[in-house]
Amino acid sequence: MKKIILCEGKIDAILISLFLEKFGWKYFDTSQKQNPPITLPSDSKNEELNWYRHPDKPDQELAIWGVGGYDNIKPKLKVITDFIQLERQPKKTFNKIVLLVDNDTGDSGKHLSDINNWLKISGINLLNKIQLQEWLNAEIQLFGNEEKHPIQLLSIILPPDSKGNLEIFLLNELKENSDDERILVEKAEKFIENIDDKPYLIQQRLRGKAWLGSVLSVMFPDWSLKDRNIRLKKVNWEDLELVFTAYQKLRDL
Repeated sequence: MKKIILCEGKIDAILISLFLEKFGWKYFDTSQKQNPPITLPSDSKNEELNWYRHPDKPDQELAIWGVGGYDNIKPKLKVITDFIQLERQPKKTFNKIVLLVDNDTGDSGKHLSDINNWLKISGINLLNKIQLQEWLNAEIQLFGNEEKHPIQLLSIILPPDSKGNLEIFLLNELKENSDDERILVEKAEKFIENIDDKPYLIQQRLRGKAWLGSVLSVMFPDWSLKDRNIRLKKVNWEDLELVFTAYQKLRDL
């Protein structure tokens, strides 16, 4: 069986993968002349789609798909449900779907309403009332017969109780980790705030990424350009209490 996490951007996909690697999931390197378990319509320029396997789950595969923005989650979810509706062999299809979105508006109720709408458009019928941060049972009607395919669905919004995105959520958690990290995060925030929009930070969403990048560059200045993720990998994100709480449901993948 296959599982998939749909998130907004490339950085989200990378951060999620780093956390899941702590739980044993290993990157499936499709560049080594190995075909991915399923070919999905991903734009490599704007999206991040990677597959993972687990040594203790030999017949299962996990995809993490940074779809290139909030508005792209709805059509990508429809891609997944269309695949499920057409596939007749249970072991080749998806049985778990995770939706992980940023709380850009600060209104988790609005995002919850959007998610509910995405599910209806995609043909996912929930068997329980929709809830955040909880695995829910659902089913999808298969094409051409009366059978229904059971799935489990998990919806996560970060930060759960305030406006922001995944980067801001992680930065706020670093501030709570120690006085030294709090001071560093706050100084980096002031530095980013004092940079004019042009020519560097034209889009507001880039400021959180620049803020996190600045903090990690100071925490781990000895890094290699060969690995753009090495600074992210050096942080034990699972040791931060709220980060662990937010992600612990993913252990059930």
